[in-house]
Amino acid sequence: MKSNINQLQTEPLNSFGFVKDVEAARLLGCSVSKLRSDRFHCRGAPFYRHGRSILYKISDLAEYMEKVVPGKNF
Repeated sequence: MKSNINQLQTEPLNSFGFVKDVEAARLLGCSVSKLRSDRFHCRGAPFYRHGRSILYKISDLAEYMEKVVPGKNF
């Protein structure tokens, strides 16, 4: 998990600080379907809707990864 948090801070990502669900799943180490299920059940990482797009704020993902106990939710 630690390496993913460092990746969030150093990878060149879009200038607004958001990523789509495919990239968020890669950074969190889970599947896209897990993220979708979590959204449906109102749990998991915070997300934002922009029209029909689902976006995850990079800083929110970093905070979420620090709170999650490895192996418990993923």
